[in-house]
Amino acid sequence: MSYNIHYGVGADGARDFARIARVITDSNPDIVGLQEIGNAAMAEELGRLTGMHQVFGPSKGSDKGYGDAVLSRYPFTWVGNHPIPSASSSRYQAMAVDIDVSGVYGDGAVVRLINTHFDWLDTLGSQEARLASIAVIERGFGGDGPRAAILTGDLNATPGDAPLVRLRGLGWVDGEGLEGAPTWEATEPSKRIDYVLVRPGRAWRCGRRGCWTSRWRRITGRW
Repeated sequence: MSYNIHYGVGADGARDFARIARVITDSNPDIVGLQEIGNAAMAEELGRLTGMHQVFGPSKGSDKGYGDAVLSRYPFTWVGNHPIPSASSSRYQAMAVDIDVSGVYGDGAVVRLINTHFDWLDTLGSQEARLASIAVIERGFGGDGPRAAILTGDLNATPGDAPLVRLRGLGWVDGEGLEGAPTWEATEPSKRIDYVLVRPGRAWRCGRRGCWTSRWRRITGRW
């Protein structure tokens, strides 16, 4: 699941973390990439409310500043956090953890989860920043290696925009396809800018009916 929570503030202007947690628990995801987290304490509260492991990725280098976060039902190890380019007044980053899913899929089963939030303006600088951010993610988190990877994020780009075209060219698979439901604006969504992408690496095989491990054990039916 990828979820930009707008610092916990809903369309009605109320800040309500319990409501955010209910949306997550009702969806029953195993892994969540969260964007627009106010600070580490907010990530901890969402972890407590959902009963999931959590970690905060600060955009400004401080747990007291804003950033993104990951929630997971499974234990994980921290990989890293890299600043990504921005042409707006905001600062962004990409974070990654390696999630241990061996309890479900057998000894040694690990998936890398990358979570990010791209620059948002419709200017040439922001357009280039979004493309440059992909290069940071590829270099910072291993590129097309043997480990399967998931990329969650508010990418501020539609399926036909240059960032998604580049990501598909790098082997990322869009689970919802080009016809995925719109995600923005929240009250009356008209376009899609939020994604859960998968890159099988050499650990998974993906097709229209799902993804499998190298031992051909089905792990998801979303494709």
